[in-house]
Amino acid sequence: MQIHGREIGIISPYQGQVRKIRDLMNKKFQFASNLDWKEVTVGSTEQFQGQERKVIIISTVRSQVENLSKDFFYNLGFIGNPKR
Repeated sequence: MQIHGREIGIISPYQGQVRKIRDLMNKKFQFASNLDWKEVTVGSTEQFQGQERKVIIISTVRSQVENLSKDFFYNLGFIGNPKR
C-alpha cells in the first residue's frame, strides 16, 4: 500500500510545537523524493476535528509519567481541557 503525503496528519496540542514540527520537516525533508512531505498536514487537535487520514501521528509534550500527576493536580495544558 502506498501512502501519499496528503493522507498523513501530525497532531500536536500546542501551536509552538506545531510550528517547530513544520520547521523541522521543511528542513529535513526538502529533498526527500519518495513522499511529498509538503502535503502532510501538521496542526492542532482542533484543526483535525472532523477530518480523516490513513496515518495519524500524535506528538505529545510529556515524556515522563511522574510529571503527569502534576498536570492533573494543577489542571495544566491540554490534559485538563475536556475538548481535547
